[in-house]
Amino acid sequence: MIERTGRLARLLTSAEQLREQTLGPQAGLVDAEARLPVETLARLWDQGFLTLFIPREYDGQGASLLEVALVVEELARGCPSTALLVVIQSLGTLPILLAASPDQKQKWLNSIVHSRKLLSFALSEPEGDDSRETRATREADHFLLSGRKTLVTNASEADWLIVFAATDPQAGLKAGLSAFLLERGAPGLLLARTEPRLGLRGLPPADLVLDACAVSPDQMIGPLGQGYALADSSLQPAGVLLAALAVGLMQATKDLLRQNPSLARLVSGEQKSHPAEHLLAEIAMTLEASRALTYQAAGDWLAASSAEREAGWTATAESQEGGPKLLAAHAKCFATDSALRVLQAAIELSGPSSLLRDHPLSRLLRDAQCLPVLVRPNPSQRKTIARSLLK
Repeated sequence: MIERTGRLARLLTSAEQLREQTLGPQAGLVDAEARLPVETLARLWDQGFLTLFIPREYDGQGASLLEVALVVEELARGCPSTALLVVIQSLGTLPILLAASPDQKQKWLNSIVHSRKLLSFALSEPEGDDSRETRATREADHFLLSGRKTLVTNASEADWLIVFAATDPQAGLKAGLSAFLLERGAPGLLLARTEPRLGLRGLPPADLVLDACAVSPDQMIGPLGQGYALADSSLQPAGVLLAALAVGLMQATKDLLRQNPSLARLVSGEQKSHPAEHLLAEIAMTLEASRALTYQAAGDWLAASSAEREAGWTATAESQEGGPKLLAAHAKCFATDSALRVLQAAIELSGPSSLLRDHPLSRLLRDAQCLPVLVRPNPSQRKTIARSLLK
């Protein structure tokens, strides 16, 4: 049982109020206009939802992964696009927390909090995440980054971008990739395309073009050549947060079904059983199973990440495989796949009107269709899980 007291109680109360007063009523508008309102963004900053992972010594919230997951779940009940912004901001913060030097943390984390810097995470390339076409060539006193990053969530609004590039293409993906922090508007850094997705339209992705973009060595995050391990260590907890988003989306679906009077009459009749009862039971069981797995993955991560912080982050195989990090893959894959099944069942229960574009269930279905692909696609998660069984 999670004790919702102290800081967590305050965060969840604020998230619930934001959901009821703003996110829920505006969710349809966010979907239609494919953007988050400026006022919503300001409230996310004011209430600390965009600095959740940042330690208190840098004036952040100092929240654990479980606490962040609970906030994401609550926000997703009102507007999944807004919850996704919290996930992406957390994902962008993680490389700094894990591998930046003390001086970099002091500079960057304080700036995120006090200058309200939005972050994005640029790993994917046109040929896939395993591509090494984006290169960082060492010059006398800087690196020159050239290449293209594709479908980078919130890149068009981000102030800073965490960009991964090959510093030693011959060393292979796991030893030749490095991470850099780039500022929006840097010479040679261009936005190539911004286009809303099928769902989660409030946070559209964009492509980045790097054309001999000069980057100081001081902007490298972590040791040279350890970018792959750093990306992996960041994507795993972010996957748990995406699972929490899926749980919130399923809870929103359940809430909508409970408000359906015709459905209530259908299953409260005198007949012994109705097919709708079986679908409703499946929705409820799937939601609770996803929630339990997500909470377990987030809670187990707390102990593992605490031990890792004490030892110092390293790109060892042990820090990348097994234990809580494998459970994170289970949670992300199961919860995001489940959200899609739950929405399909809910639409079957609600009838043809729920297929209209402006119907809340139709919007949630489009949101759910995006989740298995984001923050490391589920086929990759299944590959990790399957290989672990054979070790």
